[in-house]
Amino acid sequence: MAAVRRSGRISKRVPILLLGTDTSGRVFSEETHTLVLSLHGAGIRSRNKFAPDEVLTMRVVESGREAEIKLVGRLGEDARSYVYGVAFCDENLDFWQIEFPPPSEPRPRAPGVDLECCFCKERIQVQQNEIESDVLVTSQTVLRYCQSCGQTTAWKRSTGAPPPPRLRPHPPSVPPHPVEVTSAFASLVPAVSSEPAAPQSAYAGSVALDEFVPAASAPQTYVASAVASKEVPPATPSPSFAPGGKKNMRRHVRTRVNFTACVRLNASSEEIVECENISKGGLCFHSRKRYEENASIEVAVPYYPGQPSAFVRAIIRRVEELPALNLFRYGVSYA
Repeated sequence: MAAVRRSGRISKRVPILLLGTDTSGRVFSEETHTLVLSLHGAGIRSRNKFAPDEVLTMRVVESGREAEIKLVGRLGEDARSYVYGVAFCDENLDFWQIEFPPPSEPRPRAPGVDLECCFCKERIQVQQNEIESDVLVTSQTVLRYCQSCGQTTAWKRSTGAPPPPRLRPHPPSVPPHPVEVTSAFASLVPAVSSEPAAPQSAYAGSVALDEFVPAASAPQTYVASAVASKEVPPATPSPSFAPGGKKNMRRHVRTRVNFTACVRLNASSEEIVECENISKGGLCFHSRKRYEENASIEVAVPYYPGQPSAFVRAIIRRVEELPALNLFRYGVSYA
């Protein structure tokens, strides 16, 4: 990963306007302010809850200048609002157009920070900007997109030696089979060269094009019954792999959504939750409440208060804690 520019931070209150969608799918426009500025983002105060991968628009009230921002994590909260660390989607954007002090850390810097996905345990080494460093120190986790999970997840500082790199297997090669030629027509068949055979096609189950092109010096007419060749079995195709070298075990395509669902443990325990994605076989939602893995629940999705809802039986298959947001993410499959 290429190194990113580092800078110091400036404590400054700048009036801003936040535009986006909260975790319940409601579009909002909020006048608030920054607490800390940095070259790559800011620390902002907000009354709304943001989804981990929601892209918001931040507009400076005085100048009207705006930029797209993404959530890095939570820096704190009080009774009325939350303090978030946000970063610009464009890392090379000079949004604040002010001179920042140099970073306080000595140079040369460490090669990077080893992070580990809290869900799939994937490990990467990254160069963090100052906002990401602040969030990691404050909440012990930082939000990043995980290639293996296919979504934004919480990452923590990894411990121990990194796992060995995964190697993608090469497609199996098919050994060439000799051609049996009858003695009567041996003179019509070109002699077999002692040079190494051309490599097989990289596409499993297909035949290389040059197998159908005869040599320039070879006779162009052959007697079909004279040559008895052994049939070459098709090569076994290599298995499919998900990003990161892990096998994709998902059976259904997921669709990202922004609506609510109602989760029911029993007749006296119901909760309205925000859905992140849904598929033919289940859904993913997040909540402040803790549910146990393999717990049996009933869920109505989508859910609209005051309207009839159809509850179906489901099972919680995975539980992921998001400490940076004080939330839990649940993967649910229909029973």
